[in-house]
Amino acid sequence: SDFPEQIFSSVGDFRTHYMFFDVDTPPFDQLEVRQAFSHAIDRDALKAQILGPAGVPAYSWLAPGFPAANGEELSAIQNYDPAKARELLAAAGFSDPSTFPAQVLQVRNPTPLVKSISQAAAAMLRENLGIQVEVQDVDQATFMDALTKKPTEIPFGFVSYGMDYLDPLNMLGVWLSGGRHSWSNEEFDKLVADAASFTGDPAERITMFQDAERILVEDVPGVFVY
Repeated sequence: SDFPEQIFSSVGDFRTHYMFFDVDTPPFDQLEVRQAFSHAIDRDALKAQILGPAGVPAYSWLAPGFPAANGEELSAIQNYDPAKARELLAAAGFSDPSTFPAQVLQVRNPTPLVKSISQAAAAMLRENLGIQVEVQDVDQATFMDALTKKPTEIPFGFVSYGMDYLDPLNMLGVWLSGGRHSWSNEEFDKLVADAASFTGDPAERITMFQDAERILVEDVPGVFVY
């Protein structure tokens, strides 16, 4: 009878599932376009209709409970706001959404859950922005080869990342220049590097990582989903 008390439900590797862009290639070289996409995804609906207990909405990179996680404070940056999303798309030169180039969202080796989420996210982009998006499932090896090519061969993709070790450097390091994504930000790189080697007050180190994550969320190389 006391067995349930001995069961510990783990968050596993604090995995974040997200859409990403090749920020060096139009139309995703425009911040407003990336911001528009970030405001077009109704993560609460995804949670209610698909995810259930399998995940929580993500508005930032570091999952709840991970060292330096700051999701609540960052949650207003990529919030769901379809009107704002359409305004941003228009500001980027696409006041007529039919002029926006059709997109293929490439999804890495999806489980049935990831397949459902990526299809729903694409539907939200179509509905809220009025653009053409289709979803293409790609096997792991093909996807990663295409992603890490320089320049990358995936303009728009859906993938996840989970920790190897419990430190903000491990998660944030995915976004460092020259890594698996084309996004490159000197200020972000410097903050992460400085925090990684910082041996002073641990709270100060956490703040440095949080400042870095804010840059990441605001510059939208990725739309964090769950």
